[in-house]
Amino acid sequence: MVGSSEAVDLALRAVIDPGDEVLIPAPSYIAYEPITHLHGGKIVEVAATIEEQLKLTPQALQAAITPHLIFTS
Repeated sequence: MVGSSEAVDLALRAVIDPGDEVLIPAPSYIAYEPITHLHGGKIVEVAATIEEQLKLTPQALQAAITPHLIFTS
């Protein structure tokens, strides 16, 4: 069966190079981290807090951006 995990895998495989950073909100879909590691990416976790109703804030996203960031979930 093909589903969302396979779609995430294909998307990351197409754009990620070893050492690239992938922004992942925490908590997030369980497959994001292992797929990122499988393709040599580095996880950049951004907390989505209860106080913000599990939504990422512009400030949190801005703080996580680096020159090596190529993909956000």
